Amino acid sequence: MWNLVSFQPQVEQQDSWVWTKHASGKCTIKSAWEQNRRHSPPDDGSRLIWHKWHVPRHSFVLWLAARGRLRTMDRLHGLPHQQCVLCNDQMENHNHLFLLPRPFSATIWQELAGRAHLTWPSVPWVQAWGWVVERCSSTNVATQRLVGLVLAAAIYHIWQERNEGFMIITSA
Repeated sequence: MWNLVSFQPQVEQQDSWVWTKHASGKCTIKSAWEQNRRHSPPDDGSRLIWHKWHVPRHSFVLWLAARGRLRTMDRLHGLPHQQCVLCNDQMENHNHLFLLPRPFSATIWQELAGRAHLTWPSVPWVQAWGWVVERCSSTNVATQRLVGLVLAAAIYHIWQERNEGFMIITSA
């Protein structure tokens, strides 16, 4: 068995740890993260959502909205009230909350479009998100980052207003 060992112990030398996943031989949080995370190419829109100027809570809500994962009334099971808490007229979903011509969100989009000199398509939420991603996330231009900031802030504040209405309904 000892013939299979190809090194001789160095009794006079102190033992040391060597992290082979980093050039310095030292373990860093970054090198451990890179070793353990699942590597995949960034998806469409990630540059629009996550960049050095982003507001973390705005980006997080936009990230959920872009995937249709906000807890809108159509996604909450077992609640007797599934109407939109802002208009109390239609079933609440991402399209209704963020895009359909309604007094609350329509006013926000018109105001933002006018101030930012943007046109916004009148299509369902998933298509609108694809439209924005196609036009604004391909390069690292400041104006495109600003579009991402404006979009994230608008979605965040519409969602906050919805949650205020939701709290009133559930506490009543």
